[in-house]
Amino acid sequence: VSSVESIADQSGLGRTFIGTSLLAFTTSFPELFSSIIAIRTGHFQLAVGNIVGSNCMNMLIFAVMDAIWKEGSLWAHLSRKNLIAAAFVVTSMLFLGIPWQTKFVKRLAGDRLRLGLLLFLNLVSYLVLYLLKGNR
Repeated sequence: VSSVESIADQSGLGRTFIGTSLLAFTTSFPELFSSIIAIRTGHFQLAVGNIVGSNCMNMLIFAVMDAIWKEGSLWAHLSRKNLIAAAFVVTSMLFLGIPWQTKFVKRLAGDRLRLGLLLFLNLVSYLVLYLLKGNR
């Protein structure tokens, strides 16, 4: 945690931005590599299931922690930036969970557009967190 605070202070990017980025990046290595392999072998649905399942498990752990913590709700102790980051994660999971397998959607969009939109959503989330770096 002290390393993250030091990086955030020295870079000027803000603690929520750096913390969210590093936490997401370091805890997602197994999912990242298994999803890359699934995509390379043509199993896009397996990659999506891997990502959504991992995020759902993380949210379940958070809900259990919230239930057993004796000092009130964990949500009440989060900053607005943390809630915004959580909202982007949930939105991304919902976006991945939308069934895109109809013939019309496959002809119109396909998996590449879906992946592009998801990457765009993530870039927007980082931009919002960066712009809110000085706010609480």
